[in-house]
Amino acid sequence: MMIIKNRSFNQKALYTYFYENLKLQDKTILYESFHGRLMSCNPYAIFKFLLEDERFKDFTHIWVLESSDYIKKELRKLKNLILVRKGSHLYLRYLASAKYLINNTTFPDYFIRKEGQLYLNTWHGTPIKCLGKYIKTSFMEHKNTQRNFLQSTHIINPNEFTQNVLLKDYDIADIYSGKSLISGYARNDLNFQKFDFLKTRFDIKENQKVVLYAPTYRGDFGNPDFDIKFITKLLKELSVMPFKVLFKGHHETLKMIEEYGLKVGDANDRDIDTNELLSVVDILITDYSSIAFDFMPLDKPIIYYCYDYEKYKKERGIYFDLKDIGFNYCKNTEELKTLLQDEEFLNQKNRYNHLKERFFPLEDGHSTKRIVDFFFFDIYDEKNLFKNEAQKTKLLFFAGPFLRNGILSAFKNLVHHLDPKKISINIAIDPGNISGFEERLEAFNDLKDKLFVLPKAEIFNLEPEEQWLMREDVFGMERNNEEQEKIFAKAYQREFRRLYGDAKFNAIIQYDGYQRYWTTLFAYAKGDFKKIIYAHNDMQGEFYKRFPYLRGIFYLYKRFDVILSVSEQTNEDNLKNLAQTYDIPKEKFQTAVNFVNVDEVLEKAHKPLPKEILDKYFKKDYKVFINLARLSVEKDQTSLIKAFAKFHAKFPKTILLILGDGPLKSNLQELIKKFSLNKSVFLLGFISNPFPYLLKSDFFVLSSQHEGQALVLAESMILKKPILCTSFACAKDFLGRHDEFGLVVPIGEEGLYEGLCKIFQNSLQFKEFDFKTYNENCLKRISEIYEIPKENE
Repeated sequence: MMIIKNRSFNQKALYTYFYENLKLQDKTILYESFHGRLMSCNPYAIFKFLLEDERFKDFTHIWVLESSDYIKKELRKLKNLILVRKGSHLYLRYLASAKYLINNTTFPDYFIRKEGQLYLNTWHGTPIKCLGKYIKTSFMEHKNTQRNFLQSTHIINPNEFTQNVLLKDYDIADIYSGKSLISGYARNDLNFQKFDFLKTRFDIKENQKVVLYAPTYRGDFGNPDFDIKFITKLLKELSVMPFKVLFKGHHETLKMIEEYGLKVGDANDRDIDTNELLSVVDILITDYSSIAFDFMPLDKPIIYYCYDYEKYKKERGIYFDLKDIGFNYCKNTEELKTLLQDEEFLNQKNRYNHLKERFFPLEDGHSTKRIVDFFFFDIYDEKNLFKNEAQKTKLLFFAGPFLRNGILSAFKNLVHHLDPKKISINIAIDPGNISGFEERLEAFNDLKDKLFVLPKAEIFNLEPEEQWLMREDVFGMERNNEEQEKIFAKAYQREFRRLYGDAKFNAIIQYDGYQRYWTTLFAYAKGDFKKIIYAHNDMQGEFYKRFPYLRGIFYLYKRFDVILSVSEQTNEDNLKNLAQTYDIPKEKFQTAVNFVNVDEVLEKAHKPLPKEILDKYFKKDYKVFINLARLSVEKDQTSLIKAFAKFHAKFPKTILLILGDGPLKSNLQELIKKFSLNKSVFLLGFISNPFPYLLKSDFFVLSSQHEGQALVLAESMILKKPILCTSFACAKDFLGRHDEFGLVVPIGEEGLYEGLCKIFQNSLQFKEFDFKTYNENCLKRISEIYEIPKENE
């Protein structure tokens, strides 16, 4: 019953059924503009052109509109025009079966372009306000727009600047597999045509100048900041001047305008196309709207009324100052009215010549023809086509939810050592698992500028049978028969296509290795790419001690080309424990150790600590031991504190600092209290930069029962700290087979106690580690695994 009542699920399920079962209709075009609110913009201009083109006389045109009242009366008579409401049964059917799709914004998050479908995204203007990853409002607000661009086969642009925004600022320039062309805008062709009926409709007198006020959107999308009183007052003030004053609001504010019943200068009827309206306008008043660039080819006055310039720039972000393109702006109505009376300003000629090449090089009234040739007939000027950097190796990672842990540290070090000139580093994220957590968001922000970020847009489409099966825990672990396996595979292959379309990757890498959704998604993904999954620990140990769900992931290992452990010993353990049980070919188990970022450790370590920290924890004549690790069972700070209690009784001028957070915090606090160690053992919690503490300490101690590869050992060696470490499987990878680089002791309380005494009482001499050679070998190995070509290849 829950599925039946869930409208969102029903809609996705119905669309998915049509997607899987309907054939494409070759001579059918579906148009959508501003989410079905209007028949306007580039899709409308293309539609009008096709109605007059003999080559399309027997095509059926599907328009997505909220109401038939929103189109011109003469169009209602067309026998080959069908109107559908967004989200309706017919909408879903045609979205899945029309061969040609044209949109100026986005289709819903459940939309997936079918094989053979052609999708033209026209967008809707040259942006002044920031888009894509530079939007300053909600976290990853652009995710479905980015996804739509990846679904598209064709993108058209008015200029190179817009093309770069749509591809580069949406982080898809390297992986986009469609065609993006600088063609000019179809809608701007309408500016040059005559629409005298509008003069009659608005009672525009002969020789009367028309002023249009067309401000942009303010507020978050879905939550507009629309001040009707401010706008009404402004329009009334302007109406006393010798102009015909009209007002056209942003498409996102239409419902509010209609609810308020705006009377003054209202030009918001939904059958009025903005560019047709511009054909009768003499003076445009706007702010940060792309309508300014539409109007420039007409060489008529534009007044920028930016009363909130500094606030808007700070909160929303803009690409360039108006002054940078040669324009001033009005800050209040008095300045605005003064400019409207300035004859020299109003009569200026060739005012935008300096911007033509940059913003409207092809607005000559013939853009629609170029677009139709491009989209329907694959005819275009090669020099105006976007060329991506095909020679780059394109990697798609999932690296987890950016928890401050060893996996994130290792990933950061990996990114630091990959050459962005040769390698495109794309990272899949789940925005909801990052944005609500301050520490995760901070960690993400530290790294995001080195990555191309692909945020997941909502959850995947499922048919009822798939939904039912995926709710069964047993089915999520292991499929019982081939039929179940096919259903499971089909759902996740469809999901991968929903997220990434035909994006080009050389390898997809489940770097985190723990998340079920992403492991399953990458395991079943279809494409010409290598599949790699990391095993950062003894995974069977993780299964027994912490994560019972890992059994389901182990069944997926055989679907990857490489299971990559981060140390030789860890690889041996994983091979021994998992290969036979889960029917995984042995050759898939391989090793690539983690990089070490020496420069970052040294830089961060020399940040000064506050005096109160120094006075409290680093007392004169005291020796300080430090542990940097998550407070969890496998890190075994319980044994460390018990061992330190005995050690401290023997050597009282000693302190133990434990930096980290985790589920054992309260247990460890009780243990410290039990042994009366409140003045000698301190749980300092998570500290984003622990290296100054490590540098200031005398000894580093790691008490873990198991690790994949403990990078914190390398970080301690960089800072030349004597190391005490338990003998987990891969401890000797860094510390040597004969304790060359640190003291290795048996796991547990007794081993740690003996080690504390030995390292404290004896002046042990350890070798310096050659990190340069180590990292060079890491890069060589990773290049082999990821199949990154050498310089001369």
